[in-house]
Amino acid sequence: MKILMAILLLCGAAVAQDQRTTGDFHRACNSSSEFLNGYTLGYVSGLYAGLPDTADLPVTTPRGDVRDAVCQYVAQHPELWTEPYSWGVSKALWTLYPKPKAK
Repeated sequence: MKILMAILLLCGAAVAQDQRTTGDFHRACNSSSEFLNGYTLGYVSGLYAGLPDTADLPVTTPRGDVRDAVCQYVAQHPELWTEPYSWGVSKALWTLYPKPKAK
């Protein structure tokens, strides 16, 4: 339990230092830059892999489709644009890919 708390504290500190907003993520999604497109794909894929309470996608699901869905969700929710980068993307992932409830 102490290890988990230490990890959460370190992650929280890292997020607190990040000055980027979900609006920055939205701009990166709409960029013509291949670098930014690749960055958003990697960011979404990495965050999705590390988030609790998201659905397990079939391995055949293209990660580009997940990125595109998150970009579209963020575009449709400008109220998230002032939120921290990781929070807006996490919110989109939790909303789009919720973990199925146990039966």
